Amino acid sequence: MGRTQELLYELDRIGDMTRFSPIKSGACPQKTKVPVFVDSPLGLKITKVYSNLEAFWDKEAKALKAKGDHPIDFKNLYAVERYRDHQKLLDIKGPAIIIKEAKRKESTGLNCQ
Repeated sequence: MGRTQELLYELDRIGDMTRFSPIKSGACPQKTKVPVFVDSPLGLKITKVYSNLEAFWDKEAKALKAKGDHPIDFKNLYAVERYRDHQKLLDIKGPAIIIKEAKRKESTGLNCQ
């Protein structure tokens, strides 16, 4: 598994990632789900491939799937596939987990002539 898939696996194991919203005018606090966004084209591709390779999963992952719990898919998990969706992440109100690939600084090298 890659880093993205490891993170998704562990986040799913944590279970209901919730937070309490602020109490307003004496009302009871409300639980809200914390969304998880995968904003990585390569991470999304590898996750799709890995999801179809169940024969190579470890025993724990297979057992979870057998119980109806896909090990790297859960409620409040979203794929960011388009640039405009990426831009929308900037306007999210409240907590969120965003899994983003690291951009490697490309070597410019010397242009000797």
